[in-house]
Amino acid sequence: MSTVEEKALRGICEKEKGNAEFKKGNLSGALRFYHQGLLCLTGLDTGNLGGIVPNQNLDAKLKKDIQDGLKSCHLNMAACYLKLQKFEKAVSSCDKVIKIDPNNAKAHFRRGQAHFSMNDVDKAAADLIKAGQLAPNDAGIREELTKVRQKQRELDEKSRREWMGVFNKGNLSSEAS
Repeated sequence: MSTVEEKALRGICEKEKGNAEFKKGNLSGALRFYHQGLLCLTGLDTGNLGGIVPNQNLDAKLKKDIQDGLKSCHLNMAACYLKLQKFEKAVSSCDKVIKIDPNNAKAHFRRGQAHFSMNDVDKAAADLIKAGQLAPNDAGIREELTKVRQKQRELDEKSRREWMGVFNKGNLSSEAS
């Protein structure tokens, strides 16, 4: 087994350990294992491995396994960060997945959840709409998008009432003069 294959296997094993910790509810332990997995996997899929293994080209399956491992680690970290209410970190983890795979529905979904939790309903809606286009049968995405649209309607109504109040006060002031 080559050094690259060993590192890839170790990275995937670390991710699996993170999954076990996540299932136990140990989010900090899960994050630690996902981070270790990323440390093992990062850079292995670039094909520029001269410093690690001279004259080695990756086969397509190994490269795909590495990229899948990277995406899984970042997505799983995003899930942990959402549960820990570290929404900026969740967005950052999702951004990394979207950079690798712009059509990853789960990354758009989780980033949408993070934006919604930070009260950025416009960004949340954009991400959830994209996720819905990529996974049209996903009920969780539709449910989350419904919540976001409801919040948008509430904010629009609140804004409308505030503006009506401003205009009504303005009319009263000009009538009093």
